[in-house]
Amino acid sequence: MWLTNVKNRAASRRVRAFDRAMIRAQFASLFWAAIMEKRKHGKYPLSELAKALGRNTGEVSRWFSGNAPNWTVGTIAEVAYALDLQIRVEAVDRATGMVLTESGPKVVQPGPPT
Repeated sequence: MWLTNVKNRAASRRVRAFDRAMIRAQFASLFWAAIMEKRKHGKYPLSELAKALGRNTGEVSRWFSGNAPNWTVGTIAEVAYALDLQIRVEAVDRATGMVLTESGPKVVQPGPPT
Protein backbone atom coordinates (compact mmCIF):
# COMPACT_ATOMS: atom_id res chain seq x y z
CA MET A 1 0.00 0.00 0.00
CA TRP A 2 2.76 2.45 0.95
CA LEU A 3 4.62 1.76 -2.31
CA THR A 4 1.42 2.30 -4.30
CA ASN A 5 0.93 5.70 -2.64
CA VAL A 6 4.53 6.68 -3.41
CA LYS A 7 4.08 5.69 -7.07
CA ASN A 8 0.78 7.58 -7.26
CA ARG A 9 2.34 10.74 -5.79
CA ALA A 10 5.29 10.51 -8.19
CA ALA A 11 2.95 10.05 -11.15
CA SER A 12 0.83 12.95 -9.93
CA ARG A 13 3.92 15.20 -9.71
CA ARG A 14 4.91 14.26 -13.27
CA VAL A 15 1.41 15.04 -14.56
CA ARG A 16 1.38 18.42 -12.80
CA ALA A 17 4.86 19.27 -14.12
CA PHE A 18 3.75 18.29 -17.62
CA ASP A 19 0.60 20.42 -17.29
CA ARG A 20 2.63 23.45 -16.19
CA ALA A 21 5.03 23.03 -19.12
CA MET A 22 2.14 22.65 -21.56
CA ILE A 23 0.38 25.78 -20.29
CA ARG A 24 3.58 27.82 -20.61
CA ALA A 25 4.15 26.49 -24.14
CA GLN A 26 0.55 27.16 -25.14
CA PHE A 27 0.70 30.79 -24.06
CA ALA A 28 4.05 31.30 -25.81
CA SER A 29 2.63 29.72 -28.99
CA LEU A 30 -0.55 31.79 -28.75
CA PHE A 31 1.36 35.03 -28.39
CA TRP A 32 3.79 34.07 -31.17
CA ALA A 33 0.84 33.34 -33.47
CA ALA A 34 -0.56 36.81 -32.67
CA ILE A 35 2.81 38.38 -33.49
CA MET A 36 2.96 36.47 -36.79
CA GLU A 37 -0.55 37.69 -37.68
CA LYS A 38 0.49 41.27 -36.94
CA ARG A 39 3.54 40.79 -39.16
CA LYS A 40 1.31 39.69 -42.06
CA HIS A 41 -0.29 43.12 -41.92
CA GLY A 42 2.92 45.09 -41.53
CA LYS A 43 6.11 45.12 -39.55
CA TYR A 44 5.88 44.11 -35.88
CA PRO A 45 9.35 43.70 -34.40
CA LEU A 46 9.74 42.22 -30.94
CA SER A 47 11.27 45.52 -29.91
CA GLU A 48 7.80 47.05 -30.28
CA LEU A 49 6.34 44.47 -27.89
CA ALA A 50 9.27 44.98 -25.51
CA LYS A 51 8.71 48.73 -25.53
CA ALA A 52 4.98 48.30 -24.83
CA LEU A 53 5.85 46.05 -21.89
CA GLY A 54 8.72 48.18 -20.59
CA ARG A 55 11.04 45.18 -21.01
CA ASN A 56 14.41 44.60 -22.62
CA THR A 57 14.20 43.42 -26.25
CA GLY A 58 16.59 40.56 -25.47
CA GLU A 59 14.32 39.30 -22.70
CA VAL A 60 11.26 39.35 -24.96
CA SER A 61 13.22 37.63 -27.73
CA ARG A 62 14.22 34.81 -25.34
CA TRP A 63 10.54 34.23 -24.49
CA PHE A 64 9.96 33.03 -28.05
CA SER A 65 13.20 31.19 -28.79
CA GLY A 66 13.12 27.80 -27.14
CA ASN A 67 11.97 27.00 -23.64
CA ALA A 68 8.66 28.63 -22.79
CA PRO A 69 9.02 31.29 -20.09
CA ASN A 70 7.68 30.82 -16.59
CA TRP A 71 5.30 33.78 -16.80
CA THR A 72 3.12 34.96 -13.97
CA VAL A 73 -0.56 35.58 -14.62
CA GLY A 74 0.27 39.28 -14.48
CA THR A 75 2.85 38.95 -17.24
CA ILE A 76 0.43 36.95 -19.37
CA ALA A 77 -2.15 39.70 -18.92
CA GLU A 78 0.44 42.39 -19.80
CA VAL A 79 1.51 40.58 -22.99
CA ALA A 80 -2.10 39.98 -24.01
CA TYR A 81 -2.87 43.67 -23.45
CA ALA A 82 0.21 44.76 -25.42
CA LEU A 83 -0.87 42.52 -28.31
CA ASP A 84 -4.49 43.71 -27.97
CA LEU A 85 -5.75 40.20 -27.22
CA GLN A 86 -8.63 39.01 -25.07
CA ILE A 87 -7.75 35.69 -23.45
CA ARG A 88 -10.38 32.96 -23.26
CA VAL A 89 -9.77 29.92 -21.11
CA GLU A 90 -11.22 26.45 -21.48
CA ALA A 91 -10.45 23.28 -19.53
CA VAL A 92 -11.17 19.67 -20.47
CA ASP A 93 -12.16 17.22 -17.75
CA ARG A 94 -9.73 14.32 -18.17
CA ALA A 95 -12.25 11.72 -17.04
CA THR A 96 -15.26 12.81 -19.09
CA GLY A 97 -13.85 14.95 -21.90
CA MET A 98 -16.31 17.71 -20.95
CA VAL A 99 -15.13 21.16 -21.97
CA LEU A 100 -15.53 23.75 -19.22
CA THR A 101 -15.42 27.53 -19.56
CA GLU A 102 -15.66 30.33 -17.03
CA SER A 103 -19.46 30.20 -17.43
CA GLY A 104 -19.80 26.43 -17.05
CA PRO A 105 -19.87 23.46 -19.41
CA LYS A 106 -19.47 24.33 -23.08
CA VAL A 107 -22.47 23.29 -25.09
CA VAL A 108 -21.43 21.92 -28.45
CA GLN A 109 -24.05 22.39 -31.14
CA PRO A 110 -24.49 19.25 -33.22
CA GLY A 111 -23.73 19.67 -36.88
CA PRO A 112 -26.09 18.79 -39.70
CA PRO A 113 -26.54 15.06 -40.31
CA THR A 114 -24.32 13.63 -43.01
